[in-house]
Formats: sequence, structure tokens, C-alpha cells
Amino acid sequence: MLRRALAPEHDLDSFVASFRSAERPRFFFDPRDAGAVVRQLEGSVPTWRERTLADADLVARRVVRLLGVDRVDLAPRTTSGESTRAASLPWHEDVLRGYRWDPTTFYRQVPIPEGRADIKVPWELSRCQHFPTLGMAYRATGDARYSGEVVAQIDDWIRSNPPGYGVNWACAMDVAIRAVNWLWAYHLVADADQLSDEVLARLLASLLAHGRHISRNIERYRGGITTNHTLADYVGLLYLGLLMPEFRDAAGWAEAGIAGVCECMESQVAADGVDFENSIAYHRLVLEMLAGSYLLARRNGRAFPVAYRDALHRMFEFVYHYTRPDGLAPLIGDSDDGRLQILSRYFDWEPRDHRYLLAVGAVIFERDDFASLARDAPGSIEEVAWLLGREGSRWLLDRPGDPGTRGSRDFPDSGRYVMRHGGHHAVICADEVGTAGLGNHKHNDILGYELSVSGVAMVVDPGSFVYTSDPTLRDEFRSTRAHSTLMVDGEEQNEMTGSFDLRSDAQVRLNVWSPGGNADVLDAEHTGYERLSQPVTHRRTIALGRESFAWVVIDTLLGRGEHSIESFVHLAPEGELRSAAPALEGLRERIGPALALVDGLHEQTLEAKDEAAVAYARSGVSIVVVPLNLSSAKVIDGWYAPRYGQRVPAPVIRLFGRVPCGAGFGYLVLSR
Repeated sequence: MLRRALAPEHDLDSFVASFRSAERPRFFFDPRDAGAVVRQLEGSVPTWRERTLADADLVARRVVRLLGVDRVDLAPRTTSGESTRAASLPWHEDVLRGYRWDPTTFYRQVPIPEGRADIKVPWELSRCQHFPTLGMAYRATGDARYSGEVVAQIDDWIRSNPPGYGVNWACAMDVAIRAVNWLWAYHLVADADQLSDEVLARLLASLLAHGRHISRNIERYRGGITTNHTLADYVGLLYLGLLMPEFRDAAGWAEAGIAGVCECMESQVAADGVDFENSIAYHRLVLEMLAGSYLLARRNGRAFPVAYRDALHRMFEFVYHYTRPDGLAPLIGDSDDGRLQILSRYFDWEPRDHRYLLAVGAVIFERDDFASLARDAPGSIEEVAWLLGREGSRWLLDRPGDPGTRGSRDFPDSGRYVMRHGGHHAVICADEVGTAGLGNHKHNDILGYELSVSGVAMVVDPGSFVYTSDPTLRDEFRSTRAHSTLMVDGEEQNEMTGSFDLRSDAQVRLNVWSPGGNADVLDAEHTGYERLSQPVTHRRTIALGRESFAWVVIDTLLGRGEHSIESFVHLAPEGELRSAAPALEGLRERIGPALALVDGLHEQTLEAKDEAAVAYARSGVSIVVVPLNLSSAKVIDGWYAPRYGQRVPAPVIRLFGRVPCGAGFGYLVLSR
């Protein structure tokens, strides 16, 4: 197969020799320069060598990180309980739940056993994102253990996964991401003795199979809709096509990949720079893929349109503004912690920290404000060094650091609004079902928000937790009651019609966006509850007091009749609930001025219900949540999922009652 796939001027021997030649298409770094990159990292990131070798030692012992579990030991054990080096890894298993897929099943017939296993576990392992860590350790030491493990695992994967059969060919996105990580691994261990001509030929033959499989299985959805899966498919073709020109198919892959990536940028990224899948975590993944494609193409003399570069810049702008004061990103929408490649801190990278990517954007666009925010974040220097070379990391290290001024900012095409003043920060969702109406990664979070007070996250989005392994929990985490918004008559904002589908019931209208002055004010409404037997529109006004912190949320039902309402405030975990009475002392005189922030938008009298107030403290910051026109409040148990596959308890304030249409109600948040 490999011989027949070569361009006419190549036989197998000349192909292997060509692939080893210095006159290759350019990767992100020149393999001959990898040692210099390592020396720079050792000099500029004091813990880089120690941490990278410790991580690589674990990976070499067949320990990996898998979807919420930091250390998964894949090595079999003897009868005495001692681990042994596995002859083969469990590529076809959900090792976290004890389920195994039949490796002889044709890829189009591989089942997704909802409720019994998570198909993402074997996919995640087979993405081989642990390979770059082994490769970096090899470059730092020359130790054949690390390069040998890369070769052994690639050989094992090829033997265990014949093309077109088994779970690891079922999703073209994962095939593409695996190909990208194998290319990273090759360039990091290219001069290793274990990478013989015979081994290299097997690797190249498998990459050929990867490219052909991707090109035959581009993932598009109803009506031709593209998603992050489609983008990953094209990214895989772009990488393979640009870096393996000896294949007859390569030119076609490169052209299809570049055209497809540009199409996805145009169709998936709104004019304001926000990914259309309504998920901040997927915005990060999509940006990582779009930026990597741009950089690799540029390295090989393939210019992208100016509009692509401009859109890329706007995507980084969104990261800059949604990043919380604590450096983490809100968990709005779905999150499965997906990455294209992991170039630093394999075992302890924080999925909620997107600043490493902002560091890349700082270098590409020479943004000192991006650099100031991102430079000292974990992994930033490492990611820049491998993606943009020593020159890129030197630029980042040498910047004087101008933090700029991050104020409030609207992203109106995507319905995202950022309020910021000092250490106070909020991201508000006023967005409709995304992905061109598919709603695959959207949650029922319309007019919900995340809120940080004095630099501390206090009101949070609970995240995602899991996908297909537990459909009930999947729906629970994306439900209306799982977000800091309003539920009417026990109904969802948008009907959930499948694990990755929402019906577009809620259309959003913006009434007011007025940042600055004494307060930032957002007033918007949605139609999700107009399908009720007594239709109503939910209108919400939110104000952030700037001079003296206050967070005001006022809801109104527009329509007829009286309705049961539940308004939720999801508090961050690891805080302390306290008696509200002492907390209210000294705050009552601030209630009137706080309510005046939205004066004129609501004519109703809003009365603070002190007896139902709830006090909450976390990391030295204390707030009091005071109901307005609602005397029924209760603290209930909730969940927060900081990573896919992990959840921790977190308190939720539930305000409830029956209200007539036209009456204003809500709550006020004050800090002590």
C-alpha cells in the first residue's frame, strides 16, 4: 500500500530517506533546533526539566491522565500486586468502567453504549496526547527509554487497530488528532536509534491510512452543518498534506485541509470572534486548532486570507475578556477538556486555564496586554517555545508587560456580555441555541452568568461532568435549574431532544446594553416559555454597581396569569454559608442605592426580604444574597464539575414562589 501511494519520483527507500532529510517541509520547530528550545526552557522555566522528566517517567510506566482521573495505571499487575510493563495497552477499553469494545467491529458499526461506558475514554487514550511529553523528555536527556516508549506504543497501536476496524476509527476527529500527535512525536524523537527505517515505514503507512480515512469521513451534520469535529478533520488533512508531500494524496489533502479550515473559520466563528457552539471550553479547542493550522501553513509558505487572521485575532480578544480575575475561564456550555496537543504539564494542566493560548496570541499579534495577562501562567512559555520557536518565547519573556485596561465588553453577535470593574467580573449569557440550531454544546443557561467579586469566583456555572456514560446526569448538568437563571412552571428554556440536541425554543432580544457610569446594565428577554399553556416571556435586568459593588438581578414575566418560578444562584464550592442577620448589619443603607442602578427600567416597587437573605464567604470574600419581592429561599445541594469526569458538592440558593405577570422580583448581591 505504501509503495503504491508514493509520488512517481519516490520508491520506498528514497521516501524514508527523504523523510529523514533536513530539506523537509517545516514543522513548528526544526528538529535540529530542539536542543536549543530545551535549553531555553531549562533557563527560563526553573521547574521545566524536573517536571517534564517526572511526567515522562510516569508515562513510560504506562500511567496516563484520562478524563478526570489524574493517574490511570495501564500496566498489568502480577499476582502479588506489582505492576509490570504491559505488552499492549487497552486501546479498546473504557478502563474507568470495565467495558471493552470488539476490535473486529467495522468502524461504522461501533456502538455507543449509553449509560454503561464512556466511548471518550478509548478515544482519549488513542489521541496519544501523552506522546509529546515523552518526546520532550527524550530531547532533554537523550535517554532511549523515552523514545523507545514512543516507538513501542505506536507499534502497539498499529498492531491493535487495523485500519477501519474498532472503536478508534469510529470518530474521524480522533483519527485526526492522533495523526497530529504522532507528527509531534516523530519530530521530537526523529533521531532516536529505535526509529529504524522499518519502524518509520510502518509509521508512515499508518499515517497514510489515517489521512485516507479522514478524507473519506469528513464529519458534517444535518444541512451541511460543521462543528469542531469537522474542523479537526480538516486540521488533520492540513497537517498530513503539508508535512508528507511524498504521498500522491498529499496535495489534495493539503488543499482540502486549508479550504476546510478556512470554511470552518467563516461558518463557525461569529463576527465578534466567538465560536458558534456556545461553549467557552470549545472556543478554546477551536482556537487551538485554528491557530495551529495558521502557524503551520505560514511556516510552509501557505498564506491564509487576511479575513482569517483578523478573525483569529478577535477569537483571542474573547479569551482576553472572558478570563476571570483568578486566571480561569468560566465553564459556560459543554466542556470535555479537549485539546489538539498538550505541550506542557501533561499531568497537571488546568483545563479551566486558557492563558497559555492567550500567550500564543500575544506573540502572533504582538499584544503586550495579552502577554502581561498570560506570560506567568503555567505552561505559557513552554507552549509558545514549541509552537513559535525560541524567537517567540524570547519575545514573550522580554516584554515589559503592559496590562492595559480591561473594561466591560459586549460580543453582540454571539450574545455574550462581559462586565468588569476592578476585581469584579461577570460573563452573562444572552445567546440562542448555537451550532446553526443544532445545540450540541449549548446549555439552558440563557440570562445566566458567572460572577467574581473582588477577584474571587462566587457564582459559577456548574460545568458538564459527563456525556454518554450517564444520560441522566448529562441532561441534569445542561438543564435550566443547573444554571443561575429562571425556570418557569418547571419547564426547560429549550426542550432537550437528545444528548447533543436542543430545540430552538428561546429567541433572545436585547433591550439595553449600557456599560459605564455608575453601573453596567444589561436588559434582555427570551421566548423559551412562550410555548407554555399560558405563554410568558422572561425578561431579566442585570446591573453591576461600579462605585460600591452591587449585583442586581431583576426578573419579570411578560404575559398573562400567575406562574411558579424558581430562580437559582449557583455558588462556588469550598465556601462557607453563614447567618445572614449579622452580615446584613451595615449593608441595609446600600440596598436603596443599589436598586437605583436599574431605576427607570422597572416601575414596580422592589422590597428587600431580609429574613430570606443568605450570606456566603469564600477565600476571604463575603457576600450577601438578598431576595427582592420573594420571601421563599432555600439553600439546596448542587454540584460543580471543574473537569470532565469530576464533580464536587456546591451550594445553590433556590428562590421560589408564585408570581403574577408584570411583577418584578429577583435578588441583590452585596459584598461586606
